[in-house]
Parts: sequence; structure tokens; C-alpha cells
Amino acid sequence: MSAAPSIIAGFGLFFVGIRLIGDHMQQMATRRVRQYLGKAMLRPGVAPLAGFGLGALVQSTTGVTFIVMSLLASGLLAMAPAMSVLAWSNVGTSVLVVLSTFNLKTMALYLLGLIGLSYFQGYDKAPRTKHLVTAALGVALLFLGLSLVKDGVEGVRGDPWVEEFVLFAGESGTIALLVGLVLAVAAQSSATVTILGLPLVSAGILDEPQMILIVYGASVGSGLGVMLLSSNLDGTARQLALFQSCLKLLAAAVFVPLHLIEQAWHVPLVQAGAQALSSSSDTRIALVYVLFQIGAALLGWIFRAPLARMLAALSPPTEQETLMRPQFLFDEAIGDPDTALALVDREQARLLSFLPAYLDGARPESERSADALPLATRHGASTAVADETDIFLSEVLAANPGYDGVDRVFEARSRLHTLQSLQTCLHDFARHATGLSVGSDHSLGTSLVESLHLLLTMVAEISQTGDSVDRALLDELTSDRSDMMDGIRKQLLGEASTASVREAFLVATMLFERAVWLVRELRLATAEDVAEPAR
Repeated sequence: MSAAPSIIAGFGLFFVGIRLIGDHMQQMATRRVRQYLGKAMLRPGVAPLAGFGLGALVQSTTGVTFIVMSLLASGLLAMAPAMSVLAWSNVGTSVLVVLSTFNLKTMALYLLGLIGLSYFQGYDKAPRTKHLVTAALGVALLFLGLSLVKDGVEGVRGDPWVEEFVLFAGESGTIALLVGLVLAVAAQSSATVTILGLPLVSAGILDEPQMILIVYGASVGSGLGVMLLSSNLDGTARQLALFQSCLKLLAAAVFVPLHLIEQAWHVPLVQAGAQALSSSSDTRIALVYVLFQIGAALLGWIFRAPLARMLAALSPPTEQETLMRPQFLFDEAIGDPDTALALVDREQARLLSFLPAYLDGARPESERSADALPLATRHGASTAVADETDIFLSEVLAANPGYDGVDRVFEARSRLHTLQSLQTCLHDFARHATGLSVGSDHSLGTSLVESLHLLLTMVAEISQTGDSVDRALLDELTSDRSDMMDGIRKQLLGEASTASVREAFLVATMLFERAVWLVRELRLATAEDVAEPAR
């Protein structure tokens, strides 16, 4: 029987398994899990362990990179521990490479039996376990696929196309490196390329020096693949992708010359060390892979300061990233509710100061702020900070169950939720109002925008000063004027020339009325109520 069906089926099962592992392990990294990870990684020595664990679970440096990017973007993780997590996640991916050197068929069959029992018990549908069960199924399929590939490879020895590939890869070290690089970019994983190459080494189709260079090239290719996938990103997210590429290039700059020296002058180095540790060829290749990843992590630690400076220069943080992070909240204040509430007040005042900018796109260019941002950018940044503030207040409540000022915490959360509703309302109003004011002759449409901008400017000023006179004026301006709004709505509808403009007028006036009501509901503090900011 031809070996081709076994190899093709093995490859198919392998790639299905890789996809199931990556997708469902990332699904397990929920927002709460990421919060716990972010807090844990702030402790000394935890980031490398967390990186190793993430790499072992996700089995993809690309997947880990994007998880860490989300932690960094939300402010749960700083750049230094993020770099450490990424560096050691590469070592974590070697777990699967090492496991693939054992009797995979036996492991796969036992694992499939356990997974079948899990399906019978309904664990594949339970929210807490379904992703874990499916990821375990991915591991079993991966192992079973590799065992089929190993069985099939034994039968292709001597085939002309195999001999051609071996001759091509062995023509020079450069070609072997390029083969590994191209395969890793296509597969988005150096571990995948290494695992698939192990049966070829065991069968004697590829010799160890060739395979070692393919492993080195694949490691560089995985870093390049991350950089290509993140080419549309900028700021610190782009820095992390560049950091992965730099790690692999640094390690290759050390390990490739060592390999060439070892082959040319028979100096015992990496390959000799692997041979001293194991008599199995595929285990030796796995050890070389592990040593390369550890070397990359250590080089990243040694050169962390110059790398950080270089990456910051190549991809500086964007303005949106700065806006998306709370400026006054810090975890140490959670245990002191009075300080925490003072910090929340300052963060809310910052968010209120952003409100007038929501209307920049609906105002004439001469009236816009000099640093105006696109509406989507402004809204995304503001809602991200509001969400983090809400989480911060929840943690204050959980950490201080006996706090006698719990009503103040609930009041702060209520005000924050009103602010979040106002943010959404302003986002919708600005989208509808843009076509009604800028470049048109609808004077009342322009008046709506400018009136609301004035109210929001007053809100921003009162949040900073707590002026009681301005607060009383704002209360008067936002008092119930339903009859007046009905008249304005009728007049605007009379100005509309088409049905679409008439509909836009109707939605804009309704959103305007809701925004005014939400401003009134904010219950801004007066000067007598403003707490002394925490020092």
C-alpha cells in the first residue's frame, strides 16, 4: 500500500489539531483571565513563568503575541513584563516539540478515550470545560496525525521527489535556512515545522545538520510571520511584534555561526551537546529547538534595555493608546476606598473633559479643536477608560466589604454608568448631525450641535472647578423643555428637503434631547462636594 494516504491524512489531522489547540486555548483567555494574568505578571519573576505557560497552552507565538497585545492595550500590562512574557512563550512552545518525540500513537489513543468519555458526560457543552475538551481533542488529533506521518515516512524512502528535496535542502546551509523560514511563515509556527521534520530525521531522509538549520530558519520565519500579520498595527502593539522578530534574529545570529563552526572545524558545541544528552535523533533535534528558544529568551533579557529604546523609536506609542489608558487609577489604591474614590473622581473629570471633542466632526473646520481625533477613535478611547474605571470600582467594593462609605462607591458607579450612556449617545448624535450642519444651510441643525457643545464645555469646566454658580446655570439650561424641543423638531422637519434628511433630523433631535437629559442626570459635584485629590 502506498505511504501517501497515511502521510496526507497525518498532515490533515495535524493541522486540524493545531487549529483546535490555538483557537480554543485563546477562547479560554477571557477578559477576567487576562485581568488575573495582568496582575500576576506585575510580580517579580512571574512574567517568564506566565509566558512559558501561555506558550505551552496556546502553542503559537503568534497567538501569545496577540493576547499580550490586548493586555498591553488595556493597561493591564506594562511593556517590560510584556517583553518577558513574549520571550519565554517561545520556550513554552517547545513542550509540544518534546512531547512529539514520545510514542504518540499510544498517547493519542488514551487521550481520545478520555475525550470520548468527556463528550459522553456532556463536558463539551459546559461553558467552563468546552474549550478545554476541544483543545484536548486537538492535541489528540495532532498526536495521531504525527504518528501517521511517521508511519508513512518510512515508506517513502527512496522516492525520487524525496531525494530531490533532500538534495535541494542539502545543497547549502543557506538553502536549508530558507526552507525552514518559508515553511514557518506559511505555517505561522516554528514548532509545527520542527515537529513535521522529526519523522524525516528519524527515517534518515534528512540528516541532523540539515534539520538543525531548518529549525533555525523556521524560528526566524515564525518571528517574521508575526511581524507580517501585525503590519497594520502601530504603537506599542507593533513594538511587541518587532520584539518577537528581533529575538529570533538575535538567537539566529548566535546559533547559526556556532553550527557552522561546529560543522567546519568539529568543535563540540550545540549539536554535540544534544548528542551527549540523547541517543535518539528526533530527541536531539527537539533539544536543539529548546536550546534555541532558551537562548532567544536569555538574549532578550540581556539586551532588553537597548531593544526597548530601539522599538520605542521605531514605533512610538500612538495618541489613541495614551487616551485609552486610565491616568489616575492604580491597583495599590483599591485597599483604601477614600483614596480610590478621589482617583475615580479625577478620572471621571478627565473623561468629561473629552465630551466636547465628540462633536468636532459636526462643527465647521474653523471651530474644531486643533488636536481633533476621528469620532471612532475618540469614542473607542473614552469607552475603554470608562470600562476600566468601572472594573476598578467593582474591585474596590469586593476588597472592602465592611467599608462604611459604600453608598459613595455606588454613587460613583451610577454617575459613571450615566457617563457611559452619554458617551454612546454623543457618538450616535455626532454621526447623524455631521450631515445636518457641516456644508449645509440647515441653521437649526448647526444650532443643535453648537448648543450641545456649549453644554458639554460647561460640564467639562464644572468637573474641574466645581463652581456652584455654573452648576446652577447648567441645571437651568438642562431643565425640561419638551414643548420647545417639539417646536424645534417640527421646524427642522420643515427645512428638510428629502425623506432621508428628514429622518436624520428626527433622529438627531431625539438624541439631542436624550443627551441633555443625561447631562442633567450626571449630578456633577459643586465646589463644596469636590474631594481633595489624593497625593
